[in-house]
Amino acid sequence: PTPTYGWSAGVAESMGREAVRVPLGQLGTVDVAGLKRAMTAETRILYIANPNNPTGAALDQDAVGELVEALPEGAIFLVDEAYHDFLPDGKSALDFVRRDAPVLVLRTYSKAFGLAGLRLGYAIGPDAVIEKVKSVWWGDFGINSAAHIAGPVALADQDHVHRYIRIVDEGLDQLRTGLKALGGEPFPHRAPFFMVDMKQRARPIVRQLLEKEIFVRDGSSWDMPSFMRVSVGTAEENDIFLKALKKLV
Repeated sequence: PTPTYGWSAGVAESMGREAVRVPLGQLGTVDVAGLKRAMTAETRILYIANPNNPTGAALDQDAVGELVEALPEGAIFLVDEAYHDFLPDGKSALDFVRRDAPVLVLRTYSKAFGLAGLRLGYAIGPDAVIEKVKSVWWGDFGINSAAHIAGPVALADQDHVHRYIRIVDEGLDQLRTGLKALGGEPFPHRAPFFMVDMKQRARPIVRQLLEKEIFVRDGSSWDMPSFMRVSVGTAEENDIFLKALKKLV
């Protein structure tokens, strides 16, 4: 899908492979039918971020299963679940891993666990998929001592994770209500960020917010020039953002 988290296509192209990009559908949703049409017998990896970054849209289990069924022989379905913890239904592509489907699920401690600086994550897949990954693994991405210690501690502190997810849920409602009152049209998805259509070029707004040390992402690089990508903060941070934005639109 495109736009999405860009590392997968970049890595493929750096290795001389073709990266086939399928545009997103309405409201930044993944076009399942389009992905199925784009796959051929030569396809080796199907990649999605679920929820998608930057739009926040998530595929349900039926849609994921539909893509699993459509995989050509020898292909792997790579599902990036970096923001999985924020999905209301908690569904995961791990259900398909348990059925020995050719699915590889990626998880990270960078989001809900708050350990972005430690670069700690993991992959889960059936034995056959893991062995295939090992056969082409070319780099040394070992973790440092701090990550080795912090990872298990963070994983055990589920109370913190649940508190943070609750803050995000409340912040989403706060921001969406405020942005709609200012004429914006936010996407309806549940993630710790979302796209909002400002109905005008967003770049000048983003630059003026930057001058106030408020950081949001201009959508121009995703060919969405009227959109901003807004990350959810605390109630106080969200209020500061909305008050600053009100003076600019």
